[in-house]
Amino acid sequence: MLDPCLQFPDVLPAGGEGGDYLLLYGHGLPDWFARAVRRRADAAGWRIVTVGYPHPPADEDR
Repeated sequence: MLDPCLQFPDVLPAGGEGGDYLLLYGHGLPDWFARAVRRRADAAGWRIVTVGYPHPPADEDR
């Protein structure tokens, strides 16, 4: 199954700051998981970019 959020990459504007990032995709993520993702991204110096669904810990929603 192909999620429509990922099917048409040319529809998304280029945007973003570049550099290393953690791509977060999904919905209904538990709070404990979102906090763990944020901690890991911070420790590694990564921005969090979400695709398809906005998430509170994200630096950028695409």
